[in-house]
Amino acid sequence: MSVSLKAIAALVAVCAFALSGCGKKEGEGPAERAGKQVDQAAEKAGEAVKQAGQALDRATENTAQKAGNATENAAQKTGNAVDNAAEKTSEALRNATDKTGKAVERTGEKMQDAAKKE
Repeated sequence: MSVSLKAIAALVAVCAFALSGCGKKEGEGPAERAGKQVDQAAEKAGEAVKQAGQALDRATENTAQKAGNATENAAQKTGNAVDNAAEKTSEALRNATDKTGKAVERTGEKMQDAAKKE
C-alpha cells in the first residue's frame, strides 16, 4: 500500500491548520468577550436584586413602625374615650342619685305632713 506524497502533504496541512487553533492566542475571542459580558451583567443584576431586597426590608420596617404607631395611637384614643365615658357616667349617676335622694326627702316630708293632719 503506497501512500502518495500529495496525500501526506494534505494530511500534514490539515493537521497544522487544526493545531493552529489550539495554540496560544493573541487577545480574547468573541465567545470569551461575550462570556465576560454575561458575567458582568449577571453580577450587576445580582447587585440590583440585593439593593432591591434591602430597600424592601427598609420599607417593611417603616410600614411596621407606622402600623405600630397607628395602633398605639388608636389604643390611646380608645382609652381616653373610655375614661371620658366613665367619668360622664359617674357624674350622671351622682346627679341621678342626688335627684332621687331629694325626691325621697320630699316624699318623706309629704308623708309626715299627711300623718300630722290625721
